[in-house]
Amino acid sequence: MRWPLRVDRPPESHWQLLAAIVESAEDAIISHTPDGLILSWNAGAEKLFGFSASEVIGKSLSMIVPADRSSELPANLACQLGGEYVKNRETVRQRKDGSLIPVQLTLSPVRDHHGQIIGGAGILRDISERQRAEQALREAEERMRFALEVSHVGVWQHEGAGDRVFWSDELALMHGVKPGTFGGYLADFLATVHPDERDGVQSAIGQAIVGQRRELTVEYTTVWPNGTEHRLSTTAHYTYGPSGDLRRGAGVTVDVTEQRSLEDQLRQAQKMEAVGQLAGGVAHDFNNMLNVIIGYADVMSGQLAADDPHRSDLQEIVKAAKRSAALTQQLVAFSRKQILQPRVLQLRDVVDGMTPMLRRLLGEAVDLRTMTSERGRVKADAGQLEQVLVNLILNARDAMVDGGTLTIETADVVVDDGASRQDPNLPAGPYVMIAVSDTGIGMDSPTRRRVFEPFFSTKGQGRGTGLGLASVYGVVKQSGGHITVRSELGRGSTFTIYLPPTYDSPESGRGGLAEAPVRGGVETILLVEDESALLDFGRKVLEQYGYAVHAHNDPNEAVRFASSFTGGIQLIVSDVVLAGLSGPTMVARLRQLGMEAPVIYVSGYTAEAIVRHITPGTGVSFLPKPYSSLDLARKVRDALDAPVHALPR
Repeated sequence: MRWPLRVDRPPESHWQLLAAIVESAEDAIISHTPDGLILSWNAGAEKLFGFSASEVIGKSLSMIVPADRSSELPANLACQLGGEYVKNRETVRQRKDGSLIPVQLTLSPVRDHHGQIIGGAGILRDISERQRAEQALREAEERMRFALEVSHVGVWQHEGAGDRVFWSDELALMHGVKPGTFGGYLADFLATVHPDERDGVQSAIGQAIVGQRRELTVEYTTVWPNGTEHRLSTTAHYTYGPSGDLRRGAGVTVDVTEQRSLEDQLRQAQKMEAVGQLAGGVAHDFNNMLNVIIGYADVMSGQLAADDPHRSDLQEIVKAAKRSAALTQQLVAFSRKQILQPRVLQLRDVVDGMTPMLRRLLGEAVDLRTMTSERGRVKADAGQLEQVLVNLILNARDAMVDGGTLTIETADVVVDDGASRQDPNLPAGPYVMIAVSDTGIGMDSPTRRRVFEPFFSTKGQGRGTGLGLASVYGVVKQSGGHITVRSELGRGSTFTIYLPPTYDSPESGRGGLAEAPVRGGVETILLVEDESALLDFGRKVLEQYGYAVHAHNDPNEAVRFASSFTGGIQLIVSDVVLAGLSGPTMVARLRQLGMEAPVIYVSGYTAEAIVRHITPGTGVSFLPKPYSSLDLARKVRDALDAPVHALPR
């Protein structure tokens, strides 16, 4: 019998009941003498330790205590003999096969009917499954914590009673609060929200609390203790009791500051691209009209005597039209569809050569400082770069009403991935940089975002066209570069241009020669222009120089004419953008007919596909609108006289 007889045991029925309970218990139940010899060993003990009752009764409890825990046994016996109880102590015991098992141990003294302690009893429960579950839970929580930290996601929970709020450490950091210092109530959270948005956020949370919104997504600006602002987005789910009262809300929060900034930059870039397309189209149509005005006024002026009073009137008309043409050219520059003449150069040479003129532009009130140290070379249009610098300098001068310091700096720089992520329009890599910094009034954020837009100006009515910085933007982009602006109100502005380096050798300069008078000729020219007034003007000018001109305002009609024309055509003069058929497409069809004549493309702007064909020796050249009669005559003569090595088909 596993359970020992006692001197004053209860009635037999009670004893049998107690023995049955002990025997059927899942836990191991063991009784022992004061010195630790086993007296009883139930079925739960057999199952837990692998020993049968006959193997252990009368033997020491030390047989189930691991060697490294041998000190526990005398300590436990001392507690029992002292009348103390041990409740739910976690420890480790050893099975018959030597394996270890975690157990929860409860010990109590056993007394006789006189109250004297005659031994002890213990209940041991296998907690290996519970420990595995707890370990799995800890690992899951650790994975979740790690995932939240890596993904920079904040977690919060709002208890309905008392408006208590729990914040994760990551969420506290998102609000500029040191972990552990957050007050823990809704009011503490609302205090971190920007004052302009606080009422809206509080209203949304209030609707969720009363059950009007179970799902909630709110985006808001949080103001850190140091004054900086961050944009956060939180998504929450709320649960309610049977009576509709709030049980709890829980959610996750992410910092979307950089994402919103990138979205703003993308929208701005898309807007600039759209405006550029519009600007190019406007410039094309406007140049056609200006060309007619300048051309006919120029022709009429040449027909009048030098002392004719009408001659000066016509010259004023030409001057006004050319000033308008200059504005149109800035639109063309912004749309990045102008013809550039790039050559290899160093930025410091451009800056050094312009410094005397720039000092005169700035006046005595502005201290001009230059720091040119770059060694890298760029391939760019020197004249356009000079215009870019002039526009930036004039813009800086106007920002320094009471004078100040203007600094021009050039350097070789490398944009790393971190800086590129801050500005996705600036790819990582090496650049040759030129920066223009002033100590002027600076700009706020809305102004900075619009500073390169055409016709946007902060100078007030009549003080600027709003095209200076727009043309800067266009020239830089067309040169393969990038431009950034840093500015704060009261702290000046810095415009930084990044141009890709080139490893080509510098090109030697060419001295200018005096232009010879333009001569005419008797060659046959095919002239195609869909603007009737400009077509008539071109025909009249060329006929005055002796050429035989076949003029058409329909490119398809020009192709039909050429296919049946038996005489030779020595030159094609065509607008790029024509109604129904583009100039290059028309020329391609003429080439299929066997026409090998050189081509002059004329346009207020030039598509990139045309620019690629305008290279020396290919028989293709370009004449920008608006042009004078002299410009047209000279370009025609040059094209007819130029040697042609290979004509594009």
